[in-house]
Amino acid sequence: MSFKDDVKSDIHDVFLDIDEMASVHVVNGKSMPISIDEAELARRTAKKSPYEEGVALKKLLFFVAADDFGTMPKVNSPLVIDGSRFLVADVRTDSGMYEITIRGGKR
Repeated sequence: MSFKDDVKSDIHDVFLDIDEMASVHVVNGKSMPISIDEAELARRTAKKSPYEEGVALKKLLFFVAADDFGTMPKVNSPLVIDGSRFLVADVRTDSGMYEITIRGGKR
């Protein structure tokens, strides 16, 4: 087994393990495990000026397997999680996972 194979198997076996790190949510009509990271979002938000956005928006940062999610979303595209509508604020990809920051909606 190669390193890339190990990383790919770790996505669900470690990072998105629903007994440890993730929980199942309905994202854009499809049930999938995601890992919500409020601590990382708070760390990133603390670095910004409180006046940067002008209006306080609810934000959420989560990780999801690219294979589960499908095509990487674009910034400002709509995203529905558990029936609440959000907009994609930022998206990054790394080693078969998406890191998605969303804004708006209800938490």
